[in-house]
Amino acid sequence: LLLQLFFGRRGSGMLYVDHAVMSLHFHSFAFISCIVGLLINYLPDVPNFITILFGAIIPGIYLLVAAHFFYCRHILYTIVMGAIMWVGYVYLVLILSVLYLFLVMLF
Repeated sequence: LLLQLFFGRRGSGMLYVDHAVMSLHFHSFAFISCIVGLLINYLPDVPNFITILFGAIIPGIYLLVAAHFFYCRHILYTIVMGAIMWVGYVYLVLILSVLYLFLVMLF
């Protein structure tokens, strides 16, 4: 939904399904990137920032590059909208996580 809100435009011919496929593609990459970061973190003498690199920075850059090519928008527009969307996404995940924890503790 966030991809459609930030990158969708009227008359482009893109349906919600197109944005959902892009989202699934990104989340698959982010999941694999996080796994690689956690596996590298178990190696001896590896700094802890590797987890942050593979968990947030690389998926964020990948999202910007993929959105630029998928939606055919100017790179500056993609960076600005991608950054705003990323912040909104993080807040949405935090709010839903707290809500989930609250409901689990309640029942």
